[in-house]
Amino acid sequence: MARLIRLLDRALTLPVEVLELSTAPSHHLLKVLRAKPGQAVEIFNGSGEFVRGSLAEQSSKKTAVIAVTESGTSSTESPLEITLCIAISKGDRFDYALQKATELGVSRIIPMIAERSEFKLKDERLEKKLLSWQGIVDAAAEQCGRFHSPMVESPLTTALLIPSLGSNFDLKLVLHHRSVSKLQEELSVKNAVLLIGPEGGLSENEIILAEASGFKSVLFGPRVLRTETAPIVALTILQQFYGDFA
Repeated sequence: MARLIRLLDRALTLPVEVLELSTAPSHHLLKVLRAKPGQAVEIFNGSGEFVRGSLAEQSSKKTAVIAVTESGTSSTESPLEITLCIAISKGDRFDYALQKATELGVSRIIPMIAERSEFKLKDERLEKKLLSWQGIVDAAAEQCGRFHSPMVESPLTTALLIPSLGSNFDLKLVLHHRSVSKLQEELSVKNAVLLIGPEGGLSENEIILAEASGFKSVLFGPRVLRTETAPIVALTILQQFYGDFA
């Protein structure tokens, strides 16, 4: 049986019987994956809509056409909506964190510029970086079978971001390796926001600001976690307590 290929195409709208893919997914399917007519394909638009079908014979060298056999809406989303605010880190650590956070069901991602962050991109370079981050998230959503792809928002400084995260969350947590409090399972949590600092952690001023803004400082175990490890641990625990891992 032909391997099923999953692709994201934000131009997808339903209903549709024959789907002509837009430029980027067409290129990926035809040139990168070298799919042949008859190849099984599943297309989703990042907002819960999908089609299933196969690559049609009328596809050209640049445009993939899908013969649709099934379409609809579906979701593998957790009942827990999680906003992840994570400090931008150097190298591929941040990319790794974005990928794993997507796999673990995060709903919204806000890159954060903390006092100890070394992030200086502006204008066109920042726009390219945002596109790169979104591409990582989209690819992770394709791989793990999510029909919704979280959006990566524009970076904000902690001074602007933390006070803007108001009272619309059931649970507001800031990871703090000097805290003595551990996460306790509560009766009903439908949405949560999580702050994760850079290597070296958030500054004392940032912790004070977070706590004054309604965040609870928590510790996940006795060891100091790296900035790319912390979201994996925190998101897994949140999904176990309040999401769909139980």
